[in-house]
Amino acid sequence: RLRLANACNARAMRLGFDGLKAYVIAIDGQPTSTFEPLRASLPFAPGTRYELLVDLATEAGATGAVMALIGNGLPLLEITTAGEKRPALPAIAPLRGNTKLPETIKLQNATRKEVVIKGDPKTPNVPWTINGSAGKPSGAPLVKVKRGSPVVLTLTNQTSLMQPLHLHGHSVRLLHALDDGWEPYWLDTIQAPENKTVRIAFVADKPGKWLLASTVLERFDAGLWTWIEVT
Repeated sequence: RLRLANACNARAMRLGFDGLKAYVIAIDGQPTSTFEPLRASLPFAPGTRYELLVDLATEAGATGAVMALIGNGLPLLEITTAGEKRPALPAIAPLRGNTKLPETIKLQNATRKEVVIKGDPKTPNVPWTINGSAGKPSGAPLVKVKRGSPVVLTLTNQTSLMQPLHLHGHSVRLLHALDDGWEPYWLDTIQAPENKTVRIAFVADKPGKWLLASTVLERFDAGLWTWIEVT
């Protein structure tokens, strides 16, 4: 069982698996339906966490690696089998789910808000902004809702870079394009691809003021953040 966390300041990458079979059992700290990564690869932006179970070859001396798919590939972790073959293990089963997360989110009742991300670090005087403003403590919240309210945020990335955003205090569902469902896992760090739109849904169940912020620290420091208020 492996726990992987991307604590890089700005480096987004993909993970690959060489000589071992990986099964995802949790994402961003929340159990998920167990699945094999598509094409044996996973996106890995700053702030993202995975828990994996990996199957190794049965013979001694076999090797496997978790690779960062950068350039020709960079091994993050290498494993070599040793000793006698152990008895067969039970079939891989999902972790017990987090019962404090909602089974459903009533999208038809949701407060909806557009979140437009702009900025170009290569162009002078084009700052990072969300809905036209850089984040500041004296600013108004992106959205203010009562505790227990469903919320849908439409994240439109109008920049030439992938934007990883972390929502503090809440786990979210990544919605399907037609608003007819969501992916079968929870996230708290969302990857908004360059010049693309993604939508997330969550139940605002924790009172307080919660950041929605870039996990790339230079962008955060330059104002790429906002916040929601739950009363």
